Amino acid sequence: MKFLSFLMKKKSGEKTLDEYLQLAKNEPDNIGIHMKIADLYLKKGKKEEAVKEYLYSAETYAKEELYQLTMSIYKTVLSLDPTLVNVYLTLAELYQKLGFKGDAAATYEKLAQYLLTTGKPFEVRNIIERMINLDPSNRFFREKANKFLLALKKISHNKQDGEEELIEVGENQPEYIKIVPPEEGLSEKNYYDLESQLNDGEELIISTDKTETVKDESSMEVNKVFEGIIKDIAEKPKEEAFRLHYELGIAYQQMERIDEAIEELKKALDDPDVKNDCFRRLATCFREKEMYKHSINAAKSGLKSRFVSQREFLELNYELGLTYAEMRESKKALEIFKDIQKVNPSYKDTEKILEKLSKG
Repeated sequence: MKFLSFLMKKKSGEKTLDEYLQLAKNEPDNIGIHMKIADLYLKKGKKEEAVKEYLYSAETYAKEELYQLTMSIYKTVLSLDPTLVNVYLTLAELYQKLGFKGDAAATYEKLAQYLLTTGKPFEVRNIIERMINLDPSNRFFREKANKFLLALKKISHNKQDGEEELIEVGENQPEYIKIVPPEEGLSEKNYYDLESQLNDGEELIISTDKTETVKDESSMEVNKVFEGIIKDIAEKPKEEAFRLHYELGIAYQQMERIDEAIEELKKALDDPDVKNDCFRRLATCFREKEMYKHSINAAKSGLKSRFVSQREFLELNYELGLTYAEMRESKKALEIFKDIQKVNPSYKDTEKILEKLSKG
């Protein structure tokens, strides 16, 4: 029996849909569970239920600013149900927020085409305005808009008296609603310089050896969510792909596809903005695979960074302490959790762990 087994997730075979639904009630913030549920609903042919789970996942990822995952899920949803007008609008607005005006225009174009073919010409006007508002001086956007205006003219050829005339979008059209750029995130303060404390001569380098990937049959349907990100990674320069590897690694980890998560998180380590979080997640993944030396290596590598925020200090030490505990290195684990307690006595379940360790 594992030491501190009450902390460890039960490792078992593939769960049923009912088991995942129960888990979702107990762990509402675990997005990987909702992605699994969506996958299983699709296998049962319950598309509407699957879409609801995907949308919940996308909204949560957006709140966490994991936008590549968010956009990929929205595109998957539209491939399952192209009638969801609000999803088109949300996806286009997200593209616009991130500066991808061409993708936003393409999304509005698809929506306008859907509305036109389903007999909703007057709603098309609003979408055309949104498209032009992306960049009123963009000739390409105007040409797209004029294509739909021409189609609308044909539809309204027998319009009633007094109905508003449709006009082409020209060079000097007035600017529409001003787009407000997203606020830049605030940088976190309260850093610890731990380099001297951790300079113990150990070689703190994550192994580049690939882990043996276990095929997850239960997640084959949900792979379409990741296809867009994988394609973007292949098309972008290496320096721009780090963030995509990071978000893909998080998704794999949350869906318990640990081997794939490890490989993606390793590739994201060169992004200084997420490096320490990658080390933390790698420590968790390696511990779940009972690769304890690698887990300790990852946690210490994060702590050895020159600047570590208070949050990162607590998170990395927490993972390090759990690994020592599972290895039955109770003395080392006790020291780690005492250090955590000094910084934040109420951090997670530190008090409960210390109590167990002290008795042990």
